[in-house]
Amino acid sequence: TLPDLKYIRPVLLPFFNPSEFLNSVFLIEDSCESNNSLNNLTGSGFNLVYNQNYSHTTSMTDLENIKSQCSSNSVLCAAGGLANSDCILLKSCANCQAVLTPTIINSPVFVDSAYWYLTDGQSFGFAPDSTVNQHNADTQDKSSPYRLSWHLNGHGGYRLGNITDLNSDNNYKKYRKYKLKIKIFKFQFFGPKNSEVAELKSKRV
Repeated sequence: TLPDLKYIRPVLLPFFNPSEFLNSVFLIEDSCESNNSLNNLTGSGFNLVYNQNYSHTTSMTDLENIKSQCSSNSVLCAAGGLANSDCILLKSCANCQAVLTPTIINSPVFVDSAYWYLTDGQSFGFAPDSTVNQHNADTQDKSSPYRLSWHLNGHGGYRLGNITDLNSDNNYKKYRKYKLKIKIFKFQFFGPKNSEVAELKSKRV
């Protein structure tokens, strides 16, 4: 039984190349500490460019619009967390242009430390290994807490770690970070300190 919580799916995009955010898939444990929050990442130089409930229909156009804001060294974080909360439960960060480049179905591309896929009409997401089952979203190893998958076929959902079947769910959200009404490329940000990243209560793949 799912907890009576709302989940969100954010996407975060900075305009610098914070190497400490690469090679990382973070699974946030137990409590939501400040370093695991959206506000903390925003303060570290990320912009929230996508923030929708899991019931929302994510489209290729959404992702293409985000990619148009990327430079060659921009880093994008895709994540999921609780709605009506600042918590992030799962996130992975990698080169923006690389992870938003279309892939062949069930053929994810290794970028930094995760396998990413973006297949029009199927799904977008990441996994800890190269085995995915895009039907349409990734249904591989439903017990894995390290997989994130969003439909791109006209449906909401689908997956936040080992929580699945979120197609009509308003309890969770999907992210990419706070939607700014001004073009984010007008700003320059500085990344988080290594000490701040080290304090994340997380597990690495």
